[in-house]
Amino acid sequence: IRDLALDIPVTTSALNQIGELGGQLGVSISGLENFIETIAKLGVATRLSTENAALGLARLSEIFQLPEGEIDNLASSLVDLGNNFAALEDEILSTSLRLAAGAKVAGATVADTLAIATALQAVGVQSQAGGTAMARVFQAITIALQGGTKEMRVFAQVTGLGVEGFKQLATDDPAQALNAFLIGLQRASDEGRNLVAILDELGLKQQRTIRALLAVGEAGDLLTRTLVTANTAFEA
Repeated sequence: IRDLALDIPVTTSALNQIGELGGQLGVSISGLENFIETIAKLGVATRLSTENAALGLARLSEIFQLPEGEIDNLASSLVDLGNNFAALEDEILSTSLRLAAGAKVAGATVADTLAIATALQAVGVQSQAGGTAMARVFQAITIALQGGTKEMRVFAQVTGLGVEGFKQLATDDPAQALNAFLIGLQRASDEGRNLVAILDELGLKQQRTIRALLAVGEAGDLLTRTLVTANTAFEA
């Protein structure tokens, strides 16, 4: 910690406090050094407070069962998204936590979750509405894969992939399946089709949900780009 204070513009006592937070959040002794360094850097590079950064990243790591050594991968993805899109790191983190459980159940990765949250924030959708909307779509995708015939039929028609095509995509890459659905919704809107009726069949007829889905869909390839950025930064 004393050596780290020479490299990062954070005091030794502040670094100790990050370590204390890490201990309270269940970070092991062997993982504490990486945790302290990552959170301290986030506190310097973003407007996230060290407490919010520590809590948010620890919770995401717990939900997605990330190894302790990958918390800096998570932070890299978060910062790169904040740097390249009209979204702030604290907003991205807040929205990610709202949709994380649904995304995890559907099989999406933590980087995918950060990317989806970024797309929502970039088009001005509030954290609560956006997180809930995307979590509901992931839930519908999960139901479709588990034998929901009606749901699968709707996804297959909207995406234009057919039942087998959508099933394969949703199994291999749920985030891209979500992206294909949003692009399909926008295409249906352009064709003058009744979107409320389509979303009603999936149990997604809440007004805030509809607005959030259409806002991202109308942004063209935004979600495609955030997904690439998030996963590239995570791997790098």
